[in-house]
Amino acid sequence: MNIEQARQLIQQATKQMNLDYGVCLFDEWALVEVQHGKTKVLVYVGSRKDDFPNQLPSDMAALKRNFREGISLHYGDYDFARNATGSQIDAAAYVGKGIFLLFNNMTVAMADICQNERWLAAQKTFFSLCERFRSDPLEV
Repeated sequence: MNIEQARQLIQQATKQMNLDYGVCLFDEWALVEVQHGKTKVLVYVGSRKDDFPNQLPSDMAALKRNFREGISLHYGDYDFARNATGSQIDAAAYVGKGIFLLFNNMTVAMADICQNERWLAAQKTFFSLCERFRSDPLEV
Protein backbone atom coordinates (compact mmCIF):
# COMPACT_ATOMS: atom_id res chain seq x y z
CA MET A 1 0.00 0.00 0.00
CA ASN A 2 1.04 3.59 -0.42
CA ILE A 3 1.45 6.23 2.29
CA GLU A 4 -2.02 7.74 1.85
CA GLN A 5 -3.70 4.33 2.04
CA ALA A 6 -1.68 3.57 5.17
CA ARG A 7 -2.61 6.90 6.74
CA GLN A 8 -6.32 6.28 6.15
CA LEU A 9 -6.10 2.72 7.46
CA ILE A 10 -4.29 3.86 10.62
CA GLN A 11 -6.75 6.69 11.22
CA GLN A 12 -9.69 4.27 10.92
CA ALA A 13 -8.03 1.76 13.23
CA THR A 14 -7.18 4.47 15.76
CA LYS A 15 -10.80 5.63 15.84
CA GLN A 16 -11.97 2.04 16.31
CA MET A 17 -9.43 1.40 19.09
CA ASN A 18 -10.70 4.52 20.85
CA LEU A 19 -14.26 3.18 20.60
CA ASP A 20 -13.15 -0.26 21.78
CA TYR A 21 -11.23 1.20 24.72
CA GLY A 22 -13.86 3.79 25.61
CA VAL A 23 -11.51 6.80 25.59
CA CYS A 24 -8.54 7.95 23.54
CA LEU A 25 -6.13 5.02 23.63
CA PHE A 26 -3.14 6.49 21.79
CA ASP A 27 -2.90 10.26 21.50
CA GLU A 28 -0.01 10.16 19.05
CA TRP A 29 1.12 7.93 16.24
CA ALA A 30 3.80 8.08 13.60
CA LEU A 31 5.15 6.29 10.57
CA VAL A 32 8.93 6.33 10.78
CA GLU A 33 11.43 5.09 8.23
CA VAL A 34 14.86 3.92 9.37
CA GLN A 35 17.39 3.48 6.57
CA HIS A 36 21.17 3.35 6.84
CA GLY A 37 21.10 4.48 10.46
CA LYS A 38 19.03 7.58 9.68
CA THR A 39 15.47 8.13 10.86
CA LYS A 40 12.87 9.97 8.83
CA VAL A 41 9.39 10.76 10.13
CA LEU A 42 6.99 10.10 7.25
CA VAL A 43 3.76 10.94 9.11
CA TYR A 44 3.21 12.25 12.62
CA VAL A 45 -0.10 12.84 14.38
CA GLY A 46 0.12 14.25 17.90
CA SER A 47 1.11 17.21 20.02
CA ARG A 48 4.93 16.96 19.77
CA LYS A 49 5.53 17.55 16.07
CA ASP A 50 8.69 19.63 16.59
CA ASP A 51 10.15 17.52 19.43
CA PHE A 52 9.20 14.05 18.24
CA PRO A 53 12.08 13.42 15.78
CA ASN A 54 14.76 14.48 18.27
CA GLN A 55 13.29 12.48 21.15
CA LEU A 56 12.66 9.34 19.11
CA PRO A 57 15.80 7.40 20.12
CA SER A 58 15.06 7.76 23.84
CA ASP A 59 11.32 7.32 23.29
CA MET A 60 11.93 3.92 21.68
CA ALA A 61 14.04 2.70 24.63
CA ALA A 62 11.23 0.65 26.19
CA LEU A 63 10.73 -1.41 23.01
CA LYS A 64 12.46 -4.75 22.59
CA ARG A 65 15.96 -4.56 21.14
CA ASN A 66 14.99 -6.17 17.82
CA PHE A 67 12.42 -3.40 17.29
CA ARG A 68 14.81 -0.62 18.25
CA GLU A 69 17.40 -2.01 15.85
CA GLY A 70 15.10 -3.48 13.18
CA ILE A 71 16.56 -6.98 13.57
CA SER A 72 14.76 -10.13 12.35
CA LEU A 73 11.42 -8.44 11.75
CA HIS A 74 8.63 -9.45 9.39
CA TYR A 75 5.87 -7.21 8.12
CA GLY A 76 3.07 -7.08 10.66
CA ASP A 77 5.31 -7.93 13.65
CA TYR A 78 4.51 -5.83 16.70
CA ASP A 79 5.71 -5.05 20.20
CA PHE A 80 4.02 -3.61 23.28
CA ALA A 81 6.38 -1.83 25.66
CA ARG A 82 4.76 -2.72 28.97
CA ASN A 83 7.23 -0.56 30.92
CA ALA A 84 6.75 2.53 28.75
CA THR A 85 5.78 5.77 30.47
CA GLY A 86 5.32 9.36 29.36
CA SER A 87 6.72 10.00 25.90
CA GLN A 88 8.11 6.47 25.48
CA ILE A 89 6.55 4.50 22.63
CA ASP A 90 3.85 2.13 23.92
CA ALA A 91 3.32 0.01 20.82
CA ALA A 92 5.09 -0.49 17.53
CA ALA A 93 4.54 -2.46 14.34
CA TYR A 94 6.85 -3.20 11.44
CA VAL A 95 4.80 -2.14 8.42
CA GLY A 96 7.19 -1.90 5.46
CA LYS A 97 10.86 -2.22 4.57
CA GLY A 98 12.54 -0.21 7.31
CA ILE A 99 9.21 1.40 8.27
CA PHE A 100 7.66 1.38 11.73
CA LEU A 101 4.24 2.43 12.97
CA LEU A 102 4.59 3.85 16.47
CA PHE A 103 1.79 4.50 18.98
CA ASN A 104 1.93 6.34 22.28
CA ASN A 105 -0.29 7.59 25.07
CA MET A 106 1.40 10.60 26.64
CA THR A 107 -0.61 10.56 29.87
CA VAL A 108 -1.34 6.90 30.67
CA ALA A 109 1.43 4.33 31.10
CA MET A 110 1.22 1.12 29.08
CA ALA A 111 1.04 -0.92 32.28
CA ASP A 112 -2.09 1.02 33.26
CA ILE A 113 -3.59 0.67 29.78
CA CYS A 114 -3.21 -3.12 30.09
CA GLN A 115 -5.09 -3.12 33.39
CA ASN A 116 -8.26 -1.84 31.72
CA GLU A 117 -10.46 -4.78 30.68
CA ARG A 118 -11.40 -2.91 27.49
CA TRP A 119 -7.76 -3.15 26.34
CA LEU A 120 -8.48 -6.68 25.09
CA ALA A 121 -11.11 -5.37 22.67
CA ALA A 122 -8.76 -2.64 21.42
CA GLN A 123 -6.02 -5.23 20.89
CA LYS A 124 -8.19 -7.03 18.33
CA THR A 125 -8.29 -3.89 16.23
CA PHE A 126 -4.54 -3.39 16.69
CA PHE A 127 -3.85 -7.00 15.60
CA SER A 128 -6.13 -6.60 12.56
CA LEU A 129 -4.19 -3.47 11.59
CA CYS A 130 -0.91 -5.37 11.86
CA GLU A 131 -2.30 -8.19 9.72
CA ARG A 132 -3.25 -5.70 7.00
CA PHE A 133 0.38 -4.56 6.84
CA ARG A 134 1.55 -8.18 6.88
CA SER A 135 -0.45 -8.88 3.72
CA ASP A 136 0.06 -5.46 2.09
CA PRO A 137 3.17 -3.69 3.45
CA LEU A 138 3.72 0.04 3.13
CA GLU A 139 5.94 1.08 0.24
CA VAL A 140 7.39 4.58 -0.02
